Parts: sequence; C-alpha cells; structure tokens
Amino acid sequence: PPCKEEIPTIESLSRSMKGKNFDIMAVSVGEDPATVKSFVAAQKMSFPIYLDPRNSLTRTYASQGIPTTYLLDKEGRFIAGIVGGYNYADSEFISLLDEMTQR
Repeated sequence: PPCKEEIPTIESLSRSMKGKNFDIMAVSVGEDPATVKSFVAAQKMSFPIYLDPRNSLTRTYASQGIPTTYLLDKEGRFIAGIVGGYNYADSEFISLLDEMTQR
C-alpha cells in the first residue's frame, strides 16, 4: 500500500528537517490501536502516530484518499495537501519545506 511505501521517505524527510521549525506526525484513520501499534513497530517509525477512530480528520479536511498528507502552518491552518503516495525525500520538496520554515 502507498502509505507503507512512503514511510522510508518520510523518515528521510524527518532527518533532513531535524532541528528546524518543522514537525512530522501521522494519523491513523479508523484502525484499532493494536493494529497501529504493531504496524509502527514493524516499520520502526520515529515520528508520533495519532489515532483517529472516528475519522474526524478526514471530515475536517475532506480527504480524497489514503494516504493523504496535509501541510499546516504553525497556527494549524491548511496550506496544501497531497493525495496518494509521495516521495518525501525529493530534494525539491525538502527545499520548499525548508524555505517555508524560514518565513
């Protein structure tokens, strides 16, 4: 699944953005806690994972598919979204995020 495939690139992004004004978190929508815990352990994910059993995030941001990535500013306002798997280790994407954190 795309969400599983993009985890290594999210880990790479996390390392690239370490020490900058940037946070990564994942939200598991509709999964039970035991399944999520097992998945996180198997993937060795270093960023926090939150549970959303009622799909409230999906309703709030009108998600179109899984995975969906949201970029929010420091006040929590929506900036952009990415639907589907993505290579977060892409140097242009990292440069854009780096620039955004300096504003």
